[in-house]
Amino acid sequence: MNTTLGLKRSSECRDDVVAHERKVLEERIAHHADTIVELKMQLNTMTPIARLPPEILAEIFGLVSTTQYEESWRRHYGSSQVYKWLSVAHVCRVWRAIALDTPRLWSRIVLTRPEVDKEVLARSKKAPLWISANIHHQDDERAALLNTIMEDSVRLKDLHLTGPARALQHLSAKWTNRADALEFLSLNSAYRLFDHASFFATPPLSANLFSGHVPRLRHLSICRLNVGWTSPLFCSTLRTLTIDARNEHSDSTGEFSHLLDALDNMQFLEKLSLTDAVPRLPDEVVAIPETQRAIRLPRLRVLEVYSDAIDCARLLRHLVIPRDVKLKLTARTERGSEDFVQALSDQLGQANHLLSVRLERRSISQVHLRGWWSVIKSRDPVFDIPPEPDVDVYMDTTPFGQSVHSLVANATFLSHTQRLLIEPTSRNWYWRLLLAQAPELRELSLIAEADDGFLPALSAILDTAPSENNDAVACPRLHTLELYGARFGCSHSDHESQWLEDMVEWLIARCNAETPIQQLDLRMCVNADEDDVSRLAEIVPELTWDGRVSYERASGMLDSEEEDAMDDDYEDEEVLFPLDPTDFYDDDADLELWMIPFGW
Repeated sequence: MNTTLGLKRSSECRDDVVAHERKVLEERIAHHADTIVELKMQLNTMTPIARLPPEILAEIFGLVSTTQYEESWRRHYGSSQVYKWLSVAHVCRVWRAIALDTPRLWSRIVLTRPEVDKEVLARSKKAPLWISANIHHQDDERAALLNTIMEDSVRLKDLHLTGPARALQHLSAKWTNRADALEFLSLNSAYRLFDHASFFATPPLSANLFSGHVPRLRHLSICRLNVGWTSPLFCSTLRTLTIDARNEHSDSTGEFSHLLDALDNMQFLEKLSLTDAVPRLPDEVVAIPETQRAIRLPRLRVLEVYSDAIDCARLLRHLVIPRDVKLKLTARTERGSEDFVQALSDQLGQANHLLSVRLERRSISQVHLRGWWSVIKSRDPVFDIPPEPDVDVYMDTTPFGQSVHSLVANATFLSHTQRLLIEPTSRNWYWRLLLAQAPELRELSLIAEADDGFLPALSAILDTAPSENNDAVACPRLHTLELYGARFGCSHSDHESQWLEDMVEWLIARCNAETPIQQLDLRMCVNADEDDVSRLAEIVPELTWDGRVSYERASGMLDSEEEDAMDDDYEDEEVLFPLDPTDFYDDDADLELWMIPFGW
């Protein structure tokens, strides 16, 4: 027994010795590991970037987090993408310490996963907050965290919320604390096709949101939510204002006078965007009431309005805006279309001169006007993408030609235009009236086939007695004409191209009037061959042609190579039953009818 006890004690002693030696080795390993880490830290301090002070590194980290936040809330990324900037904290201990010691790096929060968001919120401490969230419903777990944040709403700097209208209205009604630091507020109802609540009018936003106390609010955007123009959110500090009420089923924005009161208080406003947010006149009203007062917006730079023509015209008549304001207007419906064109012309008459203008007719009822304060140069007006226009007006009215005639009859904005591009996808541009409005025109571009009134309008001098006064010539300063897709009459060899003859006559008349066309550009023209182009080149000093030879046939369009190949096939083929048109027509009148060119 004594022997057994002795062996047991001896074994325990050896185990203690081994454990002690192991502990010593582990401590030595840990010591060496710490030494290695310390040496690596010293090595890191020798890199150029390590020489930057912690304050500079914090600024750099802040820029990275800001950029990531901007992308995240716009695209609704998940948490793995929202906080991707945290990789900078995994580079080394120093960078991690700087990140953890900089609360503002954690102040841009996109609510995705509550457990992650709570930790980020805690690390932000008392720094100002940028918050973005996409709430699915009012009982969403993110909504609970949002309510917690709103208890300290004085920290809010920026707030972007999207979700169903009723959920946003239910949540915002609880937020009655002041938002003294709030500068940007965006509330956007995510319209969902299968959400039955979207088909009913929603209650308005609470007038007590943030107790109406937002003294630093600069940018306000409310989309597809019911809000009246008497809301305290429409404060005097606003720089940009966007109201989109297109899916709202009740006209609850209030009276037109409320809109004027709100705008009259926004003397610092730089951008105003209204979509179906102008209080509507009753359907039975067909004329705009008298102007109540002039609203001056001296700092306005961009004005965007999308509404019925009569309501848009009513607003334009009440606004006094700077000369260089960028206009983007969309006017719908027949009612008030003439008033809209007149109000637009009045505004453009007080603005800078439009030096470049593009007119398009997308259908019989749609007209698109784009204008620039400068002369736009492009190698190809058809395919080159022009810069953003300074004036962008889209009219969609029902009666055929009414919108075009109203626009052309009041086209005083063309008085200083030097470059005009017209896309006549439908006919009747009232050419004489239109060209008479543009005495300073230098360059004219026409896309697609021109109607019968185009050349007579340009050839107005031919209808007058000879005169040395160049003012008798339509567009006396015109020196460049660009034709895209022009149709050089009929392709039949027995028929003269009257359009070509008229063009030659017009060019010669311009030369005789000492106002010659200096440059003629021909592209993608139809029924034009080298002989036709050579005739024009004898008159115009500079003529460019894309060399495309296309002919018109009853079966479609043929280029020159296809036509030659087809002619060769016909020459090789034996004609068994030659056809004579006179076999089928009894008199010259019927033969003349048979000879009418294709396409008439």
